Amino acid sequence: MGKRLFVLLLLLFCACEKTSQPVEEVGLRSGEQSPEVSHVKIIAHRGVHGDTPENSLKSIEKAFAIGLDVVEFDVQLSKDGEIMIFHDEKLERMTGKAGTVEDYTKEELQTFHLKKSNGQFAQEVIPTLKEVFDMLGNKINYYIEIKFPSEEIEEKLLSMVKAYDLESKVSVLSFSNGCLKRISDKNKSIPCRLLLYTEKEPPVSSLHLPDYSHLKSVVINKGMVNYPILLNLKRWIDTIEVYTLDTVDEVPVYGYSYIQSVITDDPEYWLKYKKKNK
Repeated sequence: MGKRLFVLLLLLFCACEKTSQPVEEVGLRSGEQSPEVSHVKIIAHRGVHGDTPENSLKSIEKAFAIGLDVVEFDVQLSKDGEIMIFHDEKLERMTGKAGTVEDYTKEELQTFHLKKSNGQFAQEVIPTLKEVFDMLGNKINYYIEIKFPSEEIEEKLLSMVKAYDLESKVSVLSFSNGCLKRISDKNKSIPCRLLLYTEKEPPVSSLHLPDYSHLKSVVINKGMVNYPILLNLKRWIDTIEVYTLDTVDEVPVYGYSYIQSVITDDPEYWLKYKKKNK
């Protein structure tokens, strides 16, 4: 009797193994099934920068070229008030130069070549928001993160978005809810998305508060994806997005029932994964 039971269990195990995709093919933890991600929007974090510098014109253009839903990038003001696309507070990592974006004029900044992920300099230089809008216009959606909020950059960003008639294509992101509230007060047609890094921030544990009624979504760090946080957020906000998610197994499978978008450094992986799991 024991031998028959062992054989039956072995056959059942083999049958289950055949109905699931190999773990190494889909990037899942052992024993997990492929999550349903057909609804998940793919957002290119600082463009598509595998072979070109992050936040460069080429990386942003490639996001459109490979058919992505949205491209995300960061903006700061130069010394002479131009909106530049650059992430870091310091220039050193990406350009090898000392100082910050606001220490230099647009003309000076555009003499600094950007580094690729391998540390080698490329031909690309720090782009302006105007160059991006001139290049892609309304062909793609934009998630624009304001790195260092101020009324000056907020006003200039809103003015440029309106001048290019891109209010239906642009979302503004920030870790500062005050910044997003000011954006919303001035132009309610532009979606505002609050970036959250830890579960200690007020919107995670609180029910809906008037201070957050202007938000279209919350964009949470991948380390925050767990049932208590997701359930608390869903009590007052419809859309939850996650950053920076480079493979499907970086969050629990159940998380995808709550997640509408992923911001990723590897959008090409996600395109392949979604195609494979249709």
